Amino acid sequence: MYRILLFLSFFLTLLACNSNETIHYLIEDIHSPSEKNSSLCRFTQNDKGQQLLSWIEENDDQVQLKFSYFNKAETWSKPSQIASGADWFVNWADFPSVNALDENRLVAHWLQMRDTGTYDYDIMISHSVDQGAHWAQPSVLHDDGIAAEHGFLSSVVEDGNIHFSWLDGRAMKNNQPMTIRYAKMNQAFEISDQRLIDSMVCECCQTDMQYFNGAPFTVYRDRTEKELRDIGYWDGIKTASIHNDNWLIGGCPVNGPAIAKTENALAVSWYTQQESIPVLKLAFYETETSQFNDPIVLTDEYVLGRIDIAWINENYLAISFLQSLDEKTYIVLKIVDDKGATLETIKVAESSAKRNSGFPSLLTMDGNIYVAYLDVINNTGIKIKKISWLKS
Repeated sequence: MYRILLFLSFFLTLLACNSNETIHYLIEDIHSPSEKNSSLCRFTQNDKGQQLLSWIEENDDQVQLKFSYFNKAETWSKPSQIASGADWFVNWADFPSVNALDENRLVAHWLQMRDTGTYDYDIMISHSVDQGAHWAQPSVLHDDGIAAEHGFLSSVVEDGNIHFSWLDGRAMKNNQPMTIRYAKMNQAFEISDQRLIDSMVCECCQTDMQYFNGAPFTVYRDRTEKELRDIGYWDGIKTASIHNDNWLIGGCPVNGPAIAKTENALAVSWYTQQESIPVLKLAFYETETSQFNDPIVLTDEYVLGRIDIAWINENYLAISFLQSLDEKTYIVLKIVDDKGATLETIKVAESSAKRNSGFPSLLTMDGNIYVAYLDVINNTGIKIKKISWLKS
């Protein structure tokens, strides 16, 4: 592991402790398993504690989806190729994924073009039963058979099953709005329970999922006929708004919400605008009332969004986002407690507000935080930073 550079020190209440101590934050470079021509990186972690990184590599007209297991010793398995093609739909904000269902079984997805329009593409699904050594013939996830937009898929593993939600444009062929839909894949890789979640949503904001309180909680950017685009959620039964931000915008901001859970807590963070001022918000789900509490504004200083969120432990959250500071753009990490109070804000790495910088991805393991991102400043492909702390 190549150790670097930055050593930050500050006073705060020690995580999971009641006494005040000095915490030294160490930011390190972790070796990335990907090549220089890589992008669209995503961490995933299942309910058994297995974690992996997926990404694409582009060579001439071919796109390859690859992945690598990441273990507690901070080493990677040999990168494995899942699939490749010259007819894939590659979108800076819509990333393929790989999920581990258990020690051997994996499920992956990517987007593949139809022979028709520019934005006619399908969500392709494949699975492996031998840790990714071999992959099944891919199939289409959705059951409509219509040449339309299908993407921005999110997924979550629960007890060997996997739940999906995605943006589905089948109704747009009849001049109807974009929708969000759901499906479940069981341990035999059979897809079932395909259903509509919401019949009018934002066209190109990411969705996100967590399995919580016995249900596949899904968060997404909703949309009304008056073009208010606030954050909605589905708890497996009903849809509702997390909060009425009343953001009036005539087009999709390409900035979806992110959701994270512990055994007893659920948190959602998102980007919105209040009186034309960009803000970053956070809300916690209240199980007693079955609704989200009023949101907390984490920052309103030059926020660009592109959020991810992960619990460090039962009491503390990490939230990553892009922010413009001192005429530069940075990947920023906020450490927040379970009441929404910000303990520290850390500049992780310089980035860019341009689309090609993509969306950073978070992973937490053994109290450490890992951030995967595309290094567009040095053009070195995907980089990974580790943020850890030491007592003194």
